[in-house]
Formats: sequence, C-alpha cells, structure tokens
Amino acid sequence: MQMNLIKETLSKITSPNEETKKLAREKWDGLLKPMGSLGSLEEVTIKIAGMTGKVINEINKKAIVVMCADNGVVEEGVSSAPQIFTKVLTESMPKGLTGVAT
Repeated sequence: MQMNLIKETLSKITSPNEETKKLAREKWDGLLKPMGSLGSLEEVTIKIAGMTGKVINEINKKAIVVMCADNGVVEEGVSSAPQIFTKVLTESMPKGLTGVAT
C-alpha cells in the first residue's frame, strides 16, 4: 500500500516551469534594489515559482521589521550602491516597490 502511494506521489512530480522561473527572476530584477542583493532568498523564491507555476506565492503569516541606516560602508568604498539608495529604499518599502514587499 505504501509503495503505491510513493509511486503515485512520484508520478505527480513534474519538472520546474522554466518560463515561470524566468518571470520570477525578472520580477526580482525589476524591484528597487541592487541586483541579486537578497542572495539566496531570491534564488529560493525563483525555485518555488518554478515548482508551483506561480510567480507570486503567498505566505499567510509574515511580519517585517525594517531598520535602515548608513553605516559608513559607502565612504570605505565597499557599498554596491550610493548612499542616497538607503533613503530611496526606505521610502519605497511601504509602497510595495522593493524586495521587502515580495
């Protein structure tokens, strides 16, 4: 009985939807943030999009705590974005225009 359930379950597994993954990556890349700046979070959600066939997948229980600051990395030349970007991101978060809103 269990073997039949395993076989039945395995037969329902399909390959990831590459078109949906492409659209999910385009969505991430279109948000106001440095490209690839959310690292594995972006990659995981792109994989999930491929599995579900939906670019946007809903998580019903979530909370976001936003803390923003310029910590001197711009002056040291190690920041990937100019200092004004912190302000722009902070103002854009509640408008749903950044990776935080995804």
